[in-house]
Amino acid sequence: MGKCSFKKSWLLKTDESGHQISEWAIKHENGAYCKVCMTTINVSKGFQALTKHSKTKNYMEMCKIKLSTLQPRLTKSSSDSTVSNKQNSDIKIYCLRDSAIKAELMWCMKMISCNFSANSCLGIADLFKSMFSDAVPTKFSICPKKFRYLVSDALFPFFQEQHLNDMNGQYYSLLYDETTNNAGTKELQTTVRYRSPSQSQIVSHHLRSFFIGSATGDILFIKIKIAIDDAGLSLSHLVMLGSDGPNTNKKVMRLMNGELTIVRKKKTY
Repeated sequence: MGKCSFKKSWLLKTDESGHQISEWAIKHENGAYCKVCMTTINVSKGFQALTKHSKTKNYMEMCKIKLSTLQPRLTKSSSDSTVSNKQNSDIKIYCLRDSAIKAELMWCMKMISCNFSANSCLGIADLFKSMFSDAVPTKFSICPKKFRYLVSDALFPFFQEQHLNDMNGQYYSLLYDETTNNAGTKELQTTVRYRSPSQSQIVSHHLRSFFIGSATGDILFIKIKIAIDDAGLSLSHLVMLGSDGPNTNKKVMRLMNGELTIVRKKKTY
């Protein structure tokens, strides 16, 4: 039986730890070289030699350190003629986890801007890796649950802070709408409208959502005040409170007018 030689197709396979072979193995003369253990591997018996090596104790211990997504790595960056000719001018440091998270967040923003459903990301990681095998980060993964988490816990706080900084010191209108959602629960949505100094135009942004047991005037007024206070907006800069119509929740209007009267009498111009 003839001896096997190293095949490039092996690099696309994964080992027992879930790492792609290309992450730690390269062709070395007639065999393979493990960059994790820094040892040569005899592949005369075929791919099973790499599989067997990935099960060794030394490899698994070193793999946890060297192939960790948190492990900083070095790579060559594109040359720049304006950069002084230093020995390390074309070297940059990166992290697999950071590059994967960046790619995941970019795809989440694409989904939001195009109104893609959460389920549209099912299998998208495998598709991208098949289409762009050398460009997609190894640890890139996305699913409906992860998409919702990234939107609510990563993207929303960032963009909310940008909006609040943009609104700082501006006069604004606050729009609110209470309705019953599909689950039969009362829901209050608040939106703020103002002139954006950065965009030089009138913009509207979602401010905050509340799930409420009932929609009395007192409860709605309290929730609206909470939305304004938590956003750090000045109540004295509120110019209008909008709702579904002029006859909707008149008590909220009366309570807000009373509050504004107190606030603006205290404010000195």
